[in-house]
Amino acid sequence: QMRNRAQTIGRRELPRGRVVMAAELYLEQLIQAFGEIDTLDLAPTVAGDMIVYEMVVPIAGALLDDATALVAREGEVHEAVERVAPWLVGVVALRYVAAEASP
Repeated sequence: QMRNRAQTIGRRELPRGRVVMAAELYLEQLIQAFGEIDTLDLAPTVAGDMIVYEMVVPIAGALLDDATALVAREGEVHEAVERVAPWLVGVVALRYVAAEASP
């Protein structure tokens, strides 16, 4: 059953154009909300029977520990994307991680 499920997921045609557009737009808004972002990973991952594109966003550890401030800034990002391109909201999933400290 798991093999059949994996094969079914693997045969799906992915909306790469929308994913790239969403990633670019989200990156622009993330930079405005969080400041300069050194690196950003965008990778497909399997969630249930869906392929989800996850943007791994490194941010300051202090902000990562302040859930209220983080949620407020993330809300600004989603609202900005929704104003410009509402069909792209939800195309990528955001996951925040602590940015590595610079030496």
